[in-house]
Amino acid sequence: MKPIILVTAGIEINVREYEQLYLYKNYSDSIINAGGIPIIPCTKNKSMLNELISISQGLVLTGGGDILPSKYGQLNRGKCYDYNIWRDELEIDICKEFIKNNKPILGICRGMQIINIVLGGTLIQDISNDIGIEHKYDSLHSVYSIEGYWINKLLGDTFIVNSYHHQAIEQLGDSLISIAFSENGKIIEAIQHENLPIIGVQWHPERMIGDNRIRSNKGSMEEIFKYLIYLAKTNVNIDN
Repeated sequence: MKPIILVTAGIEINVREYEQLYLYKNYSDSIINAGGIPIIPCTKNKSMLNELISISQGLVLTGGGDILPSKYGQLNRGKCYDYNIWRDELEIDICKEFIKNNKPILGICRGMQIINIVLGGTLIQDISNDIGIEHKYDSLHSVYSIEGYWINKLLGDTFIVNSYHHQAIEQLGDSLISIAFSENGKIIEAIQHENLPIIGVQWHPERMIGDNRIRSNKGSMEEIFKYLIYLAKTNVNIDN
């Protein structure tokens, strides 16, 4: 049986002014190609969500807009935008349930930040403004990883990633470990939980697959999704 993977969606107002859920196809393609079956949760109804979670073996928290700063105990210092409270609350609720049930989670970009917030961490609201380093959106840069952890085993000591974010993890949440960093060491680029099957990356691996693959990288970004499927199938904790 292929594992069912919940994958969260963005929310926007379309040209007809209807609210709609949307998911970039590269997310679902990445899950399918790795051996999973993606399903989008589209309700905050607790009983329905619990049923979805009960039949699912994994969760992908996808990228998107900023998270309301009050969700991590801060005020907006003027650089946060593109909130959606409905999405924030849905993803926080789902993440909490997956943690409670010891089910695998992969957080991508905003999704990694959601994991951090749920576990009590905080965010840098704007990298350029808050820590004084130039951060280019929609660019490529080098990342280094810590030996022995899952991302190091999949992609090696150093590798190239994309960048579509202006926020990052500030204070790590409870029991989270930072396992990869930007070149200057100031930005956490990947995390894992100390003992639960919870992983996250700050970049967008789904946009670096196939024709968009960086050939100089030791490993392929597909391996990140395959690792989630492995965790979902085996119901084991993370290999260190």
